Amino acid sequence: MQTHSKENNNAFVCSWREKQLLDGYRGEINSGSSVLDVGCGNGTIGKAVADAFHANVEGADVVNMLSFPLPFHALPDAWNTLQDRAFDFVMLNDALHHMQPEIQISTLRHALRVGKKVLIFDTHP
Repeated sequence: MQTHSKENNNAFVCSWREKQLLDGYRGEINSGSSVLDVGCGNGTIGKAVADAFHANVEGADVVNMLSFPLPFHALPDAWNTLQDRAFDFVMLNDALHHMQPEIQISTLRHALRVGKKVLIFDTHP
């Protein structure tokens, strides 16, 4: 009988989730695209997007927890310095449900301003 550790389950969920995100973004993000990953966390998804699509990914979050060498923007202050349409895409992956409703609205307004297209992938309302 094979047993599964918590680490193995976490690795499975992360790789499954990563595959879902990449499948969802296939055909949207192209080689050379500029992408801002809002709520980037440790940067795992941003790095996966950069690797899979040969995109230029930058992270943005309230705290820099990046485990990968991605350019980082500290939120919310970065919203004041990012130019209009600075990115081809702004991704919000499992980020919105961590925010209060008024912050969600503000974040979406900023994302629509700095990105040409906003991609949202979330499993919670």
